[in-house]
Amino acid sequence: MIDSSILKNNPELSKNIPEDKLEMLSSLINNSENLTPEALLPFLLNSTSTAGRQGVNLTNSETELIINVLKRNMSPKDVQKIDVIKNIAEMIVKNRKTG
Repeated sequence: MIDSSILKNNPELSKNIPEDKLEMLSSLINNSENLTPEALLPFLLNSTSTAGRQGVNLTNSETELIINVLKRNMSPKDVQKIDVIKNIAEMIVKNRKTG
């Protein structure tokens, strides 16, 4: 699983992303540790929605930066999983905007 300290201790992230957003992401990672792969996407979508209602939204560039930093410490198989999840999330967002 992802080590949430990567988010807090990465100078590239702390320089470009506000602390409250990094805290929210660390909490999200910690709360997702015991989820099955099937439960992860719904959990992430719900958490993102909740964070948005609380005024914590990531920009596209912040999201890309976070994903790229996290991928550096992942196996090729895990990178592939992240890419699939990212593509699904992008399709969902696109459908919400057009639907």
